[in-house]
Amino acid sequence: MNKRHGNKWTIPEVLALQREYELLEMNIYDIANKHQRNATGIAYKLYNEGFIRENLLEDYLQEINKQVTEESVNIVSESSNLQNRMTHLEENIKDISNTIKQLLQERQRPRVSSVRALRCNSHL
Repeated sequence: MNKRHGNKWTIPEVLALQREYELLEMNIYDIANKHQRNATGIAYKLYNEGFIRENLLEDYLQEINKQVTEESVNIVSESSNLQNRMTHLEENIKDISNTIKQLLQERQRPRVSSVRALRCNSHL
């Protein structure tokens, strides 16, 4: 998504930026996607080229920061949910393993009727 992050801006790219922002009224996130740059870079470039004033730059940066914070909270929440699911899966695997061990142990034990039959046959 940010393949061009850190790359020098070309003149055609700056002209496209101005057109997209001023004429097409695209938002900075759509512009960022189109230019394969991040929204912060777009906001600063708009300011450095004189397309927006400092107060609007600050507004954009606050908005971007808020969005990044919300995304971070969502990622932490998803990570916590995944950790809980993994814990439950591990517990289920342990339960299944114990059940299999019990079944194998029961299978290895001779049955009472089989033992009696063996004893009866050995006395004949």
